[in-house]
Amino acid sequence: MDAIDDAVLNKIALISRLKLEGEEKERLKKDLNEILSYVAQISEIQSKGKELYYVRDSPTRRKDARVESGEGEGIRKSFTRKAEEHMAVPKNL
Repeated sequence: MDAIDDAVLNKIALISRLKLEGEEKERLKKDLNEILSYVAQISEIQSKGKELYYVRDSPTRRKDARVESGEGEGIRKSFTRKAEEHMAVPKNL
């Protein structure tokens, strides 16, 4: 039995403000049932209390560190307009 029937699909379409008709409706219902079937298969995996995903620490991952470039004053001087202590840029529309 499919988890997504016409009544459930109509509710999904109403909530998401989708206008579904004919073949499009049947294709979406089939796709959603396939997704739910796949999720059900995943949930059947016996993990024996362990997490089913693992992110390995990579030795090539860079460490984030703040680096002063020393160019701050030059950038501040290049702005001709200032609003209080902030730099003002031209309006772009």
